[in-house]
Amino acid sequence: MGVNEAVDLGAFFDAAGGDCADVLARLRSPERVVRFVRMFAADPTFSTLEGAMGEGDVETAFRASHTLKGTARDVGLTGLADASSEVCEALRAGDVDTAASLMPAARRAYDRAMAAIGERLA
Repeated sequence: MGVNEAVDLGAFFDAAGGDCADVLARLRSPERVVRFVRMFAADPTFSTLEGAMGEGDVETAFRASHTLKGTARDVGLTGLADASSEVCEALRAGDVDTAASLMPAARRAYDRAMAAIGERLA
């Protein structure tokens, strides 16, 4: 599906748990927003985070959570950015147990964003 007037960014960001106004102000066109959100959907950082957490690789998990919070925020997925930030800060503090307990919320935010992308931008 190409980018066209039929894409309702407000509805997409409501469904994805994001902030349309902020990302649109930064990226300046709906077409750019859609393009960058689609690129985000192909990014493997969330699976890297989950894998590293499962393996107890705190350094890789920290880097992945930090990357994820930034890229999610860059494309307006604030719910995912906030959840990733909480995991990141727990890992920064060396609190792996808290980070692990926050992963289900991060997974839900990720799944919500990916579902919205698949349903509204595919």
